[in-house]
Amino acid sequence: MQLKVFTYHGICDELNSKGIKNHNGEFKGGLIYKMIHNKKYTGIVETNGEVFDNIVPKIIDDELFKRAQHSMNQNSHRGAKNRAKADYLLIVKIYCEYCGERSCNSRNGIATRYYKCSTIKRRKGKCESKSIRKEKLEDFVANKIKSALLKGDTLNKIAEYLCIAYNSTVTDDNMLSLNEKTIAKNKKEIENVMAAIRNGLYNKIMKDELNKLEAEKHKLKIENIRLKTKDKNKLTSKMALAFLKSLMDINSTIESQRKRLIQRFVKKVVFYNDKIDIYLIVGVIH
Repeated sequence: MQLKVFTYHGICDELNSKGIKNHNGEFKGGLIYKMIHNKKYTGIVETNGEVFDNIVPKIIDDELFKRAQHSMNQNSHRGAKNRAKADYLLIVKIYCEYCGERSCNSRNGIATRYYKCSTIKRRKGKCESKSIRKEKLEDFVANKIKSALLKGDTLNKIAEYLCIAYNSTVTDDNMLSLNEKTIAKNKKEIENVMAAIRNGLYNKIMKDELNKLEAEKHKLKIENIRLKTKDKNKLTSKMALAFLKSLMDINSTIESQRKRLIQRFVKKVVFYNDKIDIYLIVGVIH
């Protein structure tokens, strides 16, 4: 037997065009997939962990079956490899201005990739939006970000914004102040209990109260250390500015570097046929 390579749908079309039916009617891709993987056609039946080779007749020789499996595995890996190459950096951020739908990925062959309005791609209705090359759009957005951020004192302002936003998550001066007041109050209460004990008022209630205050004192000290440690981790404007400047040295023609820039700054992109609005986390570029 000779092995000819077809797609699952190609096999279905061939069989259906010749009027060949299965017990459910016309052939579909999923059924073809199951048939090609079915060892019964080689005369082998597996059930409850046992293998039988004398129950059903063999209609495909072992060598042809193995070659078919090998061919399908190669195609599977090739498909995964091609999918992995395409990283659409704006896929969840880009929207069509004309219909408001999010744009999705599209492909014309293997080498040429596009962003296309999902209304058009999924044929949900009419839309005036045109497709745009993936690399062209992403490179444009990355360069626009860099040019906008390098204007005037924009980087300094963003650095200040980052400091405020970040430091609000790692420091809490009010909590530290309140904790220190509670520690002082706890200390005073322990001193009062110790004074009462020295005056001969020691009993079980006094002992339990002292143990409770000592345990509270230990917890408060640990919390105080934690709050002060968080305070030391504050982000300074100088540190934030150095980080932002390192992003400005990114080569936008290299996808991995372009990805860093887009992920850190782009909130949303609205696409028109004649212009693009880029909404950053800290502003808008027209």
